[in-house]
Amino acid sequence: MVFDIITATALCPAIVATKLAIEGGTKGNRNGGNKSLPLELYVKFPGGHPYRRKFEGARVVLSNGKLYVEHADSHFDHNTYQPVVCRYQPCPEYALPWARVGYKGDCFTTTTSPTSDTPSRIYVNRNTNELRYGSVEESESHAPGPWDCTELDNRVLFEGWEGFVVVQEDEEKDLWALYFDRSDDGLTGEGMVGDVETTGVQRRMMYVHLGRRESPRTLAKHREEKEQQRKKKEEAPDNASGL
Repeated sequence: MVFDIITATALCPAIVATKLAIEGGTKGNRNGGNKSLPLELYVKFPGGHPYRRKFEGARVVLSNGKLYVEHADSHFDHNTYQPVVCRYQPCPEYALPWARVGYKGDCFTTTTSPTSDTPSRIYVNRNTNELRYGSVEESESHAPGPWDCTELDNRVLFEGWEGFVVVQEDEEKDLWALYFDRSDDGLTGEGMVGDVETTGVQRRMMYVHLGRRESPRTLAKHREEKEQQRKKKEEAPDNASGL
């Protein structure tokens, strides 16, 4: 009985410490915007605009190298799009150059296929200000970051602020693409999508906020995760034997 008491006394601090560490890590991750977790990207529409009902809560999707908003009235061609599942990824190679101009943050990556382990980077095209996704090499010639989030609501930031714009690129299919207004001029710079004098086309566009959230826990997703776990277990002995 004495041994049991001593053992329990010795174990309790360790159990408490472990519990506090887990809770602290979870809380810290939450306070940090859950940056390392793969989460969906969605639209948060500020104010009482008539388009709020269309866009509020709509998820962002990938299609043909660009980011679009999937809302109730959008019509994408079959099998041409998939949801953005993104996370913040530290990029040490950019940390110093960004700091020199007063920026801080990470790169932003997304999965592009359930079968691919290689994520793509989300970046802002320097010529058009479109939000696009592609390889590391593609992003390097444009603006790969820095990406960050607000302290309270964890809304997405690029270069320290929220200049995200949705632009209606296809009126018939009601497809709206995401842009970032780097110059804060309503994308009216020469050759930009809002430069009506040059392009001759006037498009609908609105400022929006972007947030991240957990993906719906569907049966298909549950089965997919179970299959991935099964494959990892099967590969584990081979990896161990190679050590």
